[in-house]
Order: sequence, then C-alpha cells, then structure tokens
Amino acid sequence: PARMMVRRHVYGMRNCVVRPWQGPLLVLACALLSWQAEAHLSAVCSATSVNAPGVVTLFFGTYHTNPGSTTTPGFVKIVSADGNEREFDFDTWCDAGRMDTANTFANYRASLISASPNPQGSPVCSTRDVPGAAALGKIVSDDHVITCYTEWGASAPPNGEQGEWSEQTPQDGSTSQHCGFAFQCDGDPEPLRTWYYNTLVGTKSGVFQLWTGDYDDKLRSADEYGACSGTFPLEKDESWPCKMGTDPDTGEPKPILAQLSVADGDFGCSAAPSGAIVANVQASSISSCSNVISGYVCPARCEATATQTGTLVCLNGEWSGDFSCADRPLCLRPTGNEPYIHPSITGITGAGCEYLTANGTACDARCSVGIGSGQIVCREDGEWYDNPSNPATCNLTLCTRHPPSRAWRTTPPGTAARASSGSRERTTAAFGRS
Repeated sequence: PARMMVRRHVYGMRNCVVRPWQGPLLVLACALLSWQAEAHLSAVCSATSVNAPGVVTLFFGTYHTNPGSTTTPGFVKIVSADGNEREFDFDTWCDAGRMDTANTFANYRASLISASPNPQGSPVCSTRDVPGAAALGKIVSDDHVITCYTEWGASAPPNGEQGEWSEQTPQDGSTSQHCGFAFQCDGDPEPLRTWYYNTLVGTKSGVFQLWTGDYDDKLRSADEYGACSGTFPLEKDESWPCKMGTDPDTGEPKPILAQLSVADGDFGCSAAPSGAIVANVQASSISSCSNVISGYVCPARCEATATQTGTLVCLNGEWSGDFSCADRPLCLRPTGNEPYIHPSITGITGAGCEYLTANGTACDARCSVGIGSGQIVCREDGEWYDNPSNPATCNLTLCTRHPPSRAWRTTPPGTAARASSGSRERTTAAFGRS
C-alpha cells in the first residue's frame, strides 16, 4: 500500500521528508538520495586463477549504486610480510546484481561472475580485464577460486596491534558471506549493488595487512554507522573486515590481517593436510582443504592451547612446512617500532619468514628507507634481534654521512647499555599513507 511505502522511505531519510500527498516520484527520489547518503562497506572477497599465476583481485562490496561516469573517493592500502606497500584507488567497479547481501557462497560467486540475480545493465565483473594488464585475463571467471572474509574471533592469532584478524568465511552453503548491512531497520533484506575492485600482480600467498581511507559514504567503514534511526536506515550488524578503515577522529588506520590465496600455477593438493603439520589444529577448520590449487591457503585454526606460526599453503602438491600450531613464542612482521633492530626495517623475507614467524627463525631484512642487508632473528621473548653472524642494516643510497635520527639497541636488555636513554614512542609509520 502507498501509505506503507511512504512510511518505509521516510524512516530512512536524511533531511528528506515526504508527505503522502506529494506523490510516488518524490518518494522514489528521496529514497535514492537516502541510499547514496548512507552506503558503507558490506562485503570483502578475493579471486585468483591458475591461468594467471601471481595475480589476485580484491573485491569490496557495497549497497550503493555504481558511480557511473563519476569517481568514488578513497583508497585501499595493502602491505605484505616483506614490507611491500601497494595502494589502489576505488576507480574500478562492476555490477553486483542486487543480490540480497545476506547470502550463501554460491550466490556470492554468481554475483561476481554473472551479476546474478538482477543485472543492472552495467559491466559484469567477469567481463572486466585485470586493470592495466588485459593480457592477464579477466578479474574473475568460472576458473577462479573465490574467497570471502569474516571476523576471526576469539581463536585468532596474536596481532601485535597490527590489525584485526579476518578469516575465510565457510563455504558450507549455510553461512552468509557478508560482514555488514544485510537488512533494513524494518527487517527487509538489503541488496548488494556494486563491487569495487583492484588487482595485485606479481605476489604470492600469505598474510596481508589491509585498510581503507579517504573514502566517502560509498565505502565508509562499517564501524562508522549509527544505530537505527531516521539518519541510519540499516541494521548495524557490522563486523571485521567491513569495519576496517581510518579513524575519523584520530586519522589512525583501522587495518585487518587476512590470509590471501594466490595461485602460483604449480600442481595442486588432492588431499587435505595431515600428520604432524596439523597437530593441534581444529579438524573442522581444514575440512575444505582437499582438491585445491597450488597457492591455496587452508583456513586452519589452532586449538586454544596452541599459537599459529606461518601459513598453511598448498605449494606444488604439498602442504607448507612453515606452518605449525604449537606452544612457542613468535614474532610479528617488524613495523619500524622494534627496540633492538634498525628502525627502517619494516619487512622480512626467507624460509618461514611471515607475519607470524616462529622463534629461532632468521630472516632477511627489508627496509622502508634504504636497501636492506643482513638478517634479524626472532627470539624467545617475541622480539627481533640482529643475527650476530650477519647483522641487519638499511644502507642509505643518499645522504649517508649522518646516522639515522632514531637510536636502537642491538643486544638484549641486561647485556649492554641502551644506545638511547629515552623511550621510543610508538608510531604508525607502517600504517601511514605514503
């Protein structure tokens, strides 16, 4: 009935009030304005294919209509364990098909591949080429492995204040793949209208740190949405990763940590991981890890008594030996705030050198300023130290006459005096936009 329609749209208006005698056209116009004013991040997924090794596309879903010929402000920054930072603008998009946001994996896959169930006449995701690299094929297709992400929760690994852990959403046919804004305040389902995307080229599977910033309401952090009211017409059911973004008060990033699968073109794994590598792993968490591509990250969860190090990845027919669930110390990727190593070291490479690195592991240093050389070692106290036989440093290519402005210690406390008596303030150098 017309009265019910008017009441529903008035409920979600921001500075937009429609009276019953003003007609359905004004009701429709006002409703469209309300959605444009209140769109926020609703889903995060990725896609990778054996036909394009080293390539993965990230998708950010929103209930906002596509921008047409205009641009959408904002960026996403992605940091890998080696400290490599990449940044993309939200200038590429495709049709999500007005699928109900609360939906199963099969329907999310159909949304990405065919804009199912209600294509809007705008470009379908599977018709879009990899941005700037059309020779690498389409961003998503029937051949792609698609993954969506949800909040990890209480069993998540340590994060060292580097972000909130997100994990793969189960693809069991009953779990919704969304992370925010599935229903209107009156209980009606809210559709997903647009996918924003961009592609990482020349990368490999592992843990990545991601956050967004400089956005408007189209892709604003779900954490910045209010409770049901005339200003906020959708239910506030948000969770990570949809809550990532930038704090509007402090300007500090609100990142996530997520394990991304990236196809590498080698032989896949027909059998799920077994034996010592999955000791102390929750059996239900690896049930989906058979008949998978090389580069697939198995969403293994450790038992409550154990802590994860490494990432459980299928590599050329075998499961990575870098992964374990054990009661042992670990170190997280250096961010430039560690007390015993050069302050420009913000990344690591080498066997077993990941976001979660087991103690005793020696890693090659990567620097945000200068060229890294030497190694750092993860020790029992969860801190990074220089490898005594091959100390790490960051060699500046310019202005090498003056030493770094920040002092650091090269030995554990108690074995030598600190190089500086002042304490080092925690910074957000590893999170800031370059």
